[in-house]
Amino acid sequence: MAGPIYRFGPFALDPGAYRLLREDEVVPLSPQPLDLLAFFVRRGSTLATKEQLLAAVWPDTAVTDNALAQAISELRRALGDEVAKPTYIQTVPRRGYRFVAPVTVVEPGPERTARVRGRETSSLEAQRAYSEGRLRLESLDEADANAALADFQRAIELDPDFAAAYVGLANAHFWLFEQSRYKLDPDQERLATAIERARCAIALDEGLAEAHATLSYLLAGAGQAEEAQAAARRAVALEPDVWAHHFRLGNASWGEARLVALKQALALYPDFPFAHIQIAMVHVARQELGFAEQALRAGIAVRERQGGRRSRFPANGLHWLLGLLRLRSGDAAGAIAELDRELAWGQAQLYAREYATAALVARGFALMQQERLDEAVASFARALEVHASETRARLGLVLAQRRRHLHAEAEDELVIAQGEIAALQARGRTADAAMHTAAVLAIDGELDAAVRTLDAMLAEAPPGPTGWSIPIEPLAARLLARPRFATVLTRLAARAR
Repeated sequence: MAGPIYRFGPFALDPGAYRLLREDEVVPLSPQPLDLLAFFVRRGSTLATKEQLLAAVWPDTAVTDNALAQAISELRRALGDEVAKPTYIQTVPRRGYRFVAPVTVVEPGPERTARVRGRETSSLEAQRAYSEGRLRLESLDEADANAALADFQRAIELDPDFAAAYVGLANAHFWLFEQSRYKLDPDQERLATAIERARCAIALDEGLAEAHATLSYLLAGAGQAEEAQAAARRAVALEPDVWAHHFRLGNASWGEARLVALKQALALYPDFPFAHIQIAMVHVARQELGFAEQALRAGIAVRERQGGRRSRFPANGLHWLLGLLRLRSGDAAGAIAELDRELAWGQAQLYAREYATAALVARGFALMQQERLDEAVASFARALEVHASETRARLGLVLAQRRRHLHAEAEDELVIAQGEIAALQARGRTADAAMHTAAVLAIDGELDAAVRTLDAMLAEAPPGPTGWSIPIEPLAARLLARPRFATVLTRLAARAR
């Protein structure tokens, strides 16, 4: 049997269905703030100490007061509450918090359902499966993606019209695709399935903003930028105050449009470190390296405030990109320190393995800059252990082995790299193939040919971030002195504006 609903102001909390409504519209909220809200409304105006809240929401889990403060902050944003003039949550200094709004408890009637315009479900079991799937995805642990997928499939079996479950299923398929994205053969069928599931959600409930936002993220991953932007704009139009929709719009956009969208996302949700990486990418393409470093350091500050608490979205890559900027400035020691920090975060979360590989490659080039050739070879080799078809690591080995006068070993690696480039070209990944081809040409001293290859790639590429990393790419460092390379950088910067 369904449990009671707690009403306060324009809101209704349904703990059994695990959702908060504002005038019949679902309010997006993470699990911990929802649990906090349920704890508050059941206690009325009784003071809740920090210890009680931590025990209720994070049982048997070691978390800091910062985790509680972050959850309270997200809950206040969802409710539109103010710390100085609280309508709902009052801070009691050095003690805890008190829920100060009047709460009305509505007991369920026999006809009550949990459906809201097709995006919710009247099946408690379907809702439970859906909630469990969301919790698994929000862990960002690669190992949880398949279990989340099974949860969402179970929810749909129980209620085939449950639009939100199709959104969850789309995200689970996309997470599995992303685990293969850095490989030579990404799972494109998985990506196509994810897109189809998101479209199913929209067909069931065209007004479900999260479905449009998810479709945008998937289409951006498939390289369909224009449709991705249109889907994200639809999500923003439906729910303009949801930060995640602005992030999806920024992710699908490039240049100034990306910066505008991501700044709006951060205005709504400042504790989102991954946005700073995408902001830095635009500044790198524009060769505004100082602004790029500022953005990354701002993201790192956010991540450090979060301590060991995992972000709801990936936060890896900040130290990797900062390490490349340090290397570009000639600070090899500073680069290695940043890259080691990236590696220290481990490889369990989504994208962590990809960024760990990139960090090992960049670390190899930094070590070469210090003439620590044996250590550079070891770093490139470690990158290939994580990702066997990481062509940049292989090309780094070519350079390092040649400088060690191990020419036979270098040529063996070059042959493998050329085979990988041919495979990229055959699979339609022409921009990746062109970037690596230019690197091979630069390694072999054909600098003008390398520059022409990059220029042609940018001239032919559709609008977007293609080639954004050229200004800080170690394999392109030898091209900086070539006169025509300025044309490449000018074209790249223009694309990013």
